[in-house]
Amino acid sequence: MTRSKLLSAGLLSVLLGTSTATQPEAPPNGSPAEAYLETITSYRSGNLSKASTELRNWKPDDIAAAIDELKRSSTSDEDLWAAILLHTELAVTAPYRGDIEGKDFHLQMTSELMRITVDQTGFRRRWLVAMGYYYLSQLEEDLALASFDQALELSPDDGEILVALGTVRETMSLVQASGSEDALRSSNGALPPTNSSEYRSMLAKIRGFSASQSQLEEAESFYRRALELDGANAEAHLRLGRLLQQSGRGDKAIQELSWVIDKSRNSFLRGTAYLFKGRLAEDRQQYEEALLLFREAVRLQPNWQVAQLALGHALHRNGERRSSKQIIEEAFRPKERSRHGGLWQYYFCRDRFINGIRRMRREILL
Repeated sequence: MTRSKLLSAGLLSVLLGTSTATQPEAPPNGSPAEAYLETITSYRSGNLSKASTELRNWKPDDIAAAIDELKRSSTSDEDLWAAILLHTELAVTAPYRGDIEGKDFHLQMTSELMRITVDQTGFRRRWLVAMGYYYLSQLEEDLALASFDQALELSPDDGEILVALGTVRETMSLVQASGSEDALRSSNGALPPTNSSEYRSMLAKIRGFSASQSQLEEAESFYRRALELDGANAEAHLRLGRLLQQSGRGDKAIQELSWVIDKSRNSFLRGTAYLFKGRLAEDRQQYEEALLLFREAVRLQPNWQVAQLALGHALHRNGERRSSKQIIEEAFRPKERSRHGGLWQYYFCRDRFINGIRRMRREILL
């Protein structure tokens, strides 16, 4: 299966703050390490585009030489962390500039830099989690699992990582689905337009009509382990509820989804729980209940097309034709993508890599 990239170059460059423009420049003169650290200082000062452009125009051998010098010098962890983040941003944007080798090179440099940091555990754990979500957004299952597995080795009783490992299995269950024609396939771009037939088709498949049972069973085990560690892990309750719904254990699914609705304060988690619980009510032909649940989903997440469509169909079935027409027309109006993109965010976690890198970047700013 051809797996296109779900994070586009434009989205990455805007949200990460890097520039896709390249101005040919000669590599800096003098000590490679000194010049390299000047670029890192520029990055830490908030000059993101300038720093990324400078480093992107260095020859790989010059970068490697600079990092070799750093191994023999006393460099602060903050500078090393900043360098890791800059190389990470260059790595994930390299393929969109047609620089396939550049991605592997910059990721190799992050590994070299990680080896010489003193306080590895906290930063490395967060970086690995961010990279795991990046690979998940690209549907790179093996790399996502490897990143989260390494993070779990550093933090064995970490509910966030356990949920992340379950999320990879849950998402990939839709992609694999035993080769079924109903299996989810990635779009021919970053995200299809919300008013396109391709988007509607993918949403239908995302609802879970076809899924790999073995992947779902593995995902369930991770969610249950996370809840054993922390019974108040709202995302684990939500995702476990979704899996129970998919496997036909409706009563238990309702218990998990209701827990999220009643006890979580996170609007994304609660909105998703209302949506999934509404689907369960529909399956049981409890149409009045489904209508109420979809209304709540739209109230919490007014920009989610999937919630608007669910509410529109429920209104139509209830005889409220005018209201149904209005909400469905609203669903197909072009709109800015929500930061939390509905089921895109639930399955592909497309913002978590960017948000993770941003948080780490703020910590090293001068």
